[in-house]
Amino acid sequence: MTLAALEEHLGHRQSAFMLALAEPPRPGRRAYAGVTHGAPEHVLEEYFERWADRDALASEAGRASYASTGQATIAELYARLEPQRRRFVDDFLRRGRQTNQLSQHLPAAWTEGYVTVMGPDEYDKRDADIMRNLAPRLTELLRSYLPRGLDRTLSTRESQVVELVALGFSNREIAGVLHVEEDTIKKHLSHALAKTGVKHRSALAVAWATGRRMDVHSRPPTEGVVRRND
Repeated sequence: MTLAALEEHLGHRQSAFMLALAEPPRPGRRAYAGVTHGAPEHVLEEYFERWADRDALASEAGRASYASTGQATIAELYARLEPQRRRFVDDFLRRGRQTNQLSQHLPAAWTEGYVTVMGPDEYDKRDADIMRNLAPRLTELLRSYLPRGLDRTLSTRESQVVELVALGFSNREIAGVLHVEEDTIKKHLSHALAKTGVKHRSALAVAWATGRRMDVHSRPPTEGVVRRND
């Protein structure tokens, strides 16, 4: 409903909301989940199967733009894209008449949100201003649905892994998102358990989701874990 309202307000026909893992101090590189409005379902499936690692908005130029202004557009980035990311625009976006995109970064926590409106027409300052003004409220709303995290000394990669565990991802799925071996994910989880003093994976997920570390001898509760929708 939020995407539909945004499209109606801006006068554009397609939009998307994507979730990506944060990589402080810069925005993240790769989306791991998302939803679209105004486009066929197979478009999002193809995006994650083939194009997610070549998304123009997730390029170094795109990440720099998000870090500087909170926004990124295909029009501003295209000339600075490497060949594989230009193919994302020319082969994938052009087929769906989505070559013009205006995307707003929502820096919620270890998971970040990106709201993007898209279509064949260019975006003007009014569109950018509306998206920027909506960003604080949308970020606050996103945070209310995401794991709270823990104030612990975890590395960036350990925090990313635990974030996905709290969201209900299996080790195999996390390995696929991060492009590493499943054994590597197990090592990151072991380090996170040791650093937080939590004994079990389920307890770590609950602690990360709620922002509260459980007593290591208590039975892990099942409530409070934020899980993704399959």
